[in-house]
Amino acid sequence: MESTDKPYPPELMNSDFQSKKQFESHRASEITIQQGSQAWLDWRKEGLGASEIPAVMNESEYETPLSLWRLKTGRTKPESSNYAQTIGLDNEAKARSIYELDTGIDCPPALFQHPDLVWARCSLDGWVEELKRVVEIKCMGREKHALTRAGQVPATYIGQLQWQLFVTGAKVAHFVSLNPETMADIEIVAVTPDMAYWVRMIPAAEAFWKCIETDTPPAITDRDFLHVEDEKTVAAFTRWRRAKEAADQLEGLLEKLKVRSKQEAEKLEAARAEIKELMVHPKIKAAGVKVIKVRRKSGETLDIRLDEGSQT
Repeated sequence: MESTDKPYPPELMNSDFQSKKQFESHRASEITIQQGSQAWLDWRKEGLGASEIPAVMNESEYETPLSLWRLKTGRTKPESSNYAQTIGLDNEAKARSIYELDTGIDCPPALFQHPDLVWARCSLDGWVEELKRVVEIKCMGREKHALTRAGQVPATYIGQLQWQLFVTGAKVAHFVSLNPETMADIEIVAVTPDMAYWVRMIPAAEAFWKCIETDTPPAITDRDFLHVEDEKTVAAFTRWRRAKEAADQLEGLLEKLKVRSKQEAEKLEAARAEIKELMVHPKIKAAGVKVIKVRRKSGETLDIRLDEGSQT
């Protein structure tokens, strides 16, 4: 991981944040609101939290940028917690206690707000003030917990951790996973700021927040579509696709014919001019073509047509 004592990379110079302050002078504002209270819910709604960043980055298992935008602008209502979320909330205190016992350090929950981008916020499961350390607690299934045993963080949580590091200015976050089999021991993965990820994350978050402020929906992703496989729907969609492909093919051929027609028209005019110079008699035929000189008030012209009786 790249050291956070260095300024942000040049790629962030177009970011609103970069023009204001470098990392070394960053001091986040801690917010004194009780997590879970109505005041906390209101505070979360007025900003972009760490748990929402995976959706912003289109890395969430449950949300897309568009579905998150609809939720934060009040177009949809929050869904009830699923089983995994309920288990996580119920066991967060247990995992925190195990972490505090194993490390000998208290890590109470905390709220932070970025000093410059005031809409950039995070609600931490734990914060170690003396070490400026973020603690993120998860109670996951066996497969994801196995990743932490190998020193890895599941991809869907990377954005959440990097946002927490960005908002707080912390140099390390501990990703704590409670063992789903024993519910009595934990795995800890240390995570540091990833500047390569921030180059994508910060501008994406700024762009998404502008969508919130301007009430403009973000781009639709493929994951926003409902994938349907019932026979009737598939048949109807297939008929449309085939008709569309045929129409597009014919349209392409028509465009080619238009170009060819223009080219042949130019050749006709060139040949007419050449024939005019060769008209040594008012009526000439050759190569299956008849030509007659016609005199009109506007001048002399040529009547050129195919000789239908010719075998040439």
